[in-house]
Amino acid sequence: KELDVSKFNTSKVTNMKHTFTGCHLLTKLDVSGFDTSNVTTMGHMFSSCRSLKKLDVSGFDTSNVIDMEAMFSSCESLKYLDLTNFDTSNVTNMDRMISYCYNLEKIDLSSFNTSKVTNMHAMFYSSSALTSLDLSSFDISNVTDKKDMFGSTSKIKKAYAKDEESANFFNNGTNKPSSYEFVVK
Repeated sequence: KELDVSKFNTSKVTNMKHTFTGCHLLTKLDVSGFDTSNVTTMGHMFSSCRSLKKLDVSGFDTSNVIDMEAMFSSCESLKYLDLTNFDTSNVTNMDRMISYCYNLEKIDLSSFNTSKVTNMHAMFYSSSALTSLDLSSFDISNVTDKKDMFGSTSKIKKAYAKDEESANFFNNGTNKPSSYEFVVK
């Protein structure tokens, strides 16, 4: 199934929470024309879009976003997610952001600024196809909840952190598989 949102005027939208939540049969969605410059919450925006095979959010302006909770959670058919253009400098909540993305093989988080994030609970939980995870841009200084951050991600072979403190922080998370360790990049 396809949903045509090309005529949506989103220039004044501040809340996109649950915009496409539960669109289980949706296989194609073009949000490249969305103006997200005023959006502050994207929580659960694409949550449970189980059949979505591709999603281009590279044009999203996320500079005002505070909440990305479960934004891509249960996007079970996505294999790649390009978040290189995401400005996450104001985000405080990344709880379950990329969880249950069972077929996600590759994700680029190299531009993430996580200096204001307090909640990373189950951020990658059950994204079980991931084989590498580079979190060398992550600032964990304000994170208070990391429970189950890496639960059920045992296929990861390479995991990177920006410094020894971050590596220890990630390695000591609850339910992190023992099959890999974060190392300093």
